[in-house]
Amino acid sequence: MGSSDNLIGHNGSDFGVFTGMYFNPQRNTGRIIISNTDTDFYDDELIWGEIREIWKSLMEYEIEFSNKKSSNLFGNKAEKFPGYVQS
Repeated sequence: MGSSDNLIGHNGSDFGVFTGMYFNPQRNTGRIIISNTDTDFYDDELIWGEIREIWKSLMEYEIEFSNKKSSNLFGNKAEKFPGYVQS
């Protein structure tokens, strides 16, 4: 669904549902999409266009998260999460 990385995963569908779950070993992150839309009986471009947009958003977030994680995303938890109490 549009990624230059080698992903490990699986997708599938049944009446009224579509799912996809993939892991990116290079970034140590994963993407999951679960939709209560039947991909077999609707206009392909309408449904798959929406799924591609969702997948693209997940990929962009994965890249952003991966970059922040590598620059110590959770370095100062109290600053990032108001109300956080160190235990």
